[in-house]
Amino acid sequence: MVRLHRAGVSIREIARRLNRDKKTVKKWIQRAADTRLDRVDFSDQRANQKQAANRLDPIVEARIIEARKFLKEQSDLGEFGAKAIHQALMDDEISCVPCVRTIGNVLRRNGLLGGNRRCRFPPPPPVWYLPEVRDFAEEMDCFDYIEDLKIRGSEGVLQVMNVISQHGSLANSWVGPVMRSGLTAQRILEHWKRFGRPAYVQFDNGTVFAGPPHPLVLGMVPRMCLELGTQVVFTIPRETGPQAKIERFNHTWEKSIWNRFSFANEVDLERQIAKFLEAHRRKHAAAISEAPERFPVPADWKPSFPSRVQGRVIFIRRTDEKGQVFFLGQTFLVAPTWPHRLVRCNVDFTNQRIEFYRLRRREPLDQPLMKTLEFEFPSRIFRPQTD
Repeated sequence: MVRLHRAGVSIREIARRLNRDKKTVKKWIQRAADTRLDRVDFSDQRANQKQAANRLDPIVEARIIEARKFLKEQSDLGEFGAKAIHQALMDDEISCVPCVRTIGNVLRRNGLLGGNRRCRFPPPPPVWYLPEVRDFAEEMDCFDYIEDLKIRGSEGVLQVMNVISQHGSLANSWVGPVMRSGLTAQRILEHWKRFGRPAYVQFDNGTVFAGPPHPLVLGMVPRMCLELGTQVVFTIPRETGPQAKIERFNHTWEKSIWNRFSFANEVDLERQIAKFLEAHRRKHAAAISEAPERFPVPADWKPSFPSRVQGRVIFIRRTDEKGQVFFLGQTFLVAPTWPHRLVRCNVDFTNQRIEFYRLRRREPLDQPLMKTLEFEFPSRIFRPQTD
């Protein structure tokens, strides 16, 4: 329409030819003005714009919240509403002070107006409970099982063990008839010898990973990981948030492989899994190369399972009504004033102590130390399970 107008065609005629209203034609003609057509920005709105153009500057929003806190604690008049905050910002000669109604919207959005109105806070970043992994300083592998799959016409059921890394999305998958600690440890070691081991590895609380539920007993899988120098993380029982990465991959695995094809036998299934993994690694090749460092494992390395455990195991737990948590087959008191809340329990086997850190999704960067507890983990000969 700009080209037609510059050729001498009237706005009315351009609108008739292109079946547009005259207002739209005028808009784009005024946008182009006298600029060359190849230099005119004809985009109405950028596709990658993630927030509204009139969104309040986060710095100004933080200044409003800070002013409210100051007024609530130190104001002589005792007023800390939107009008009082607006006047305080004006007195401080802050540039571009928003109006009273905008300040009220900021207070409502951050749950500072009181009452019973539900406030939806932004979700914390992925793996927010592990600062090193959250800040992209270390990599973490997540392992999980898909249980009780059955090929039509065959006897028995199959178990699929999947793994995916948190940042690089490096994936692998194994199929077998049973879930045993010895076979699980063997597959983990096979994966790490091929691709390198991460700084952290995360499991759920199943006995195939954690070991038998006896007091002060650590299973084969975490012992092997600690012997290699990888820190072990056990997630919250019966809560899916920390398992989001591996659960999402399990869903993709079932949707892309199990639900799409029919398999004659286990070999046929393994063949399709190999194709899927190759395509998955090609898709995420850039992320894999940019992910945090993975450490090599010698090809001839084998676990020795020393009697004295060294390293650190992290348990993410939620306290009960008394402020207690349960792991390693024992109950530990964290704080009676912290019931039904999240804590990160760092069990340092080298120095024989447990550190409890407070966790809050609303304040993911604030994880203060709540309590330190001395404990003694028994040194005993460990006899690994043979498969």
